[in-house]
Amino acid sequence: MQALAILFGALFTVAVATALGASLLRDSCEDLALRFVTGAAALSVAVFCLCAAQLAYPLVFGILGVAALFLWRANRSLSHPSRERKRAVVFDITNRLLLLAFILYFILYFFNSMAPEASFDGSRYHLALAARYLRDHGFHSIANNMYASLSQGVEMLYLWAFAFGQHSAAAMVHFAFLIALVWQMFAYGRRVGLPLAGACAALLVFASPVVGVDATSAYNDVAVAAIAFTLFHLLQIWDDVRSPRLLVAIGLVAGFGYAAKYTACLGVVYALGFVAWKSRRRIRETSVVAVCAAALVAPWMVKNWMWVANPFAPFLNGLFPNPYFTVAFEQEYRHHMALYQLATRWQIPMQVTTHGSLAGLLGPVFLLAPIALLALRRREGRQLLLAALVFGATYFTNISTRFLIPPLPFVALAM
Repeated sequence: MQALAILFGALFTVAVATALGASLLRDSCEDLALRFVTGAAALSVAVFCLCAAQLAYPLVFGILGVAALFLWRANRSLSHPSRERKRAVVFDITNRLLLLAFILYFILYFFNSMAPEASFDGSRYHLALAARYLRDHGFHSIANNMYASLSQGVEMLYLWAFAFGQHSAAAMVHFAFLIALVWQMFAYGRRVGLPLAGACAALLVFASPVVGVDATSAYNDVAVAAIAFTLFHLLQIWDDVRSPRLLVAIGLVAGFGYAAKYTACLGVVYALGFVAWKSRRRIRETSVVAVCAAALVAPWMVKNWMWVANPFAPFLNGLFPNPYFTVAFEQEYRHHMALYQLATRWQIPMQVTTHGSLAGLLGPVFLLAPIALLALRRREGRQLLLAALVFGATYFTNISTRFLIPPLPFVALAM
C-alpha cells in the first residue's frame, strides 16, 4: 500500500503539471517533457497561492488536480491535429545499445527514488519545510531557519506530492525532472539534425553519479537543470514558429528558475535578452516574458519582505538590514561556500570529476569538457555554450559539484 501511495503521489503531481502545460501550450508544442516542466511552473505558483491562503489541504489539491486534468481533456478534444512531421527513430545497433544503457540506469534510479528519503538536505529542509507547510495548511513566519527564506518553487511540487505519497513521492517527482531533461536533450539533438550526439550527451548526463544521486533524492539541482534546458529549448522553438503561447511559457519557465533556486536567476535575463534580440527589441514580446516571469519571481520576494524584511533573504543583508541575518554571518557563509576545504580553486576540476570531495562526482569523462569549445564552429554550439555560461556563471558562489548540474546538459551537448 505504501508503494502505491508513493506512485500515486508522484504520478498525480506529474500528470497535473503536464495537463497544465498542455492546456497552456496547446498546439504550439506537443512535447510532453516541455509540457511537464512548463506546467510545473504553473502548478508551483498555484501551490504557493494555496499556502498563502492557508488552503494547503490534500482535499483541495485533489479537487484542483482533477479539475486540471478535466480542463486538459476538454482542450484536447477541441485542439486540431498536429501538422508537425514526426521523425522516426531508426533503431540501429548503436541506438539499441544506448537504449539498453538508458533502461538499466532507469531501473536503478526508479527504485532508488522510491526508497526512504535519507539525503542530507532533502530530509533536513526541502521536505521538512514541505511537511511543515502541510501540517500548518500554509505559510507561517519562520525566522529561525535561513532555508525557509530561500525560494522554494520545486518544494511546492514536493508539497503536492507529499500530501498523497509522503517523502518518497517527492523524490520521484524530482526523478521525473531528470527524465524530462534527458528526453529534451535527445529531442533537441534530433531537431538540429544530430540525433546521435543528442543521445550520447543525454546518456553522459543520465549516467553521471552526482546527477543520479541528486535526481533520486528530494534535492532541486536536477530540476533546475531541467528548467534551464526547457527554457533554452522553448526559446529555440519560439525563434522558429513565433507563437505567442510560447512567449508565455518562456516567461513562466524563466521565472520558475528563480523560484527553484536563486542561482538560476540569470535565466530571466537570458530569456529577456534572447527575445528582445530576436524580436528586434520590440517591447510587446519582451513585456510578455517579463510579466510572466515576474508572476513566479515576485511571490517569493514579497514573502521574504513581509516576514524577514529582506526580499533576497538570507543574502544582501547589507542592502536590506534586518534583525534575522547579520552581514557578518552572510560573509562567513559565502566564504565557506566559495572554497570549502580547498587550498585553491585550481583543485576544482579534479575534485568534481574524479576525487569527489566536493559532495559529488560528475565523472572523469567531463575532464574532456574543453573539447566543447570546438562546437563554437557551429551556430548550435555557440548557443549551447552561451547557455552553459549563463547557467554556470553563479557556480563560484557555491563550488559544490551539485551546482554544476544546471550547465552540464549544455556542456555535454557541445562536447
